[in-house]
Amino acid sequence: MPTCKECKHITPSPTGDPSKGICIQARSKLPETQKTSMAIRGKMILKNTDACECFEKGESWKDIKELI
Repeated sequence: MPTCKECKHITPSPTGDPSKGICIQARSKLPETQKTSMAIRGKMILKNTDACECFEKGESWKDIKELI
């Protein structure tokens, strides 16, 4: 089973914790009266959690320790 870390919908945690990330797959279309057409609701997750049914393989973010 793939993990959240391998999904294209994960971004790094704003806290800088390399074991956590934000899942941004929950998107919704906004009314045409809004300046932007899409809203993204982020959800904090652990990167090693089993991926959900919305998993899409993509370039995942590397752990901070891999970047140093």
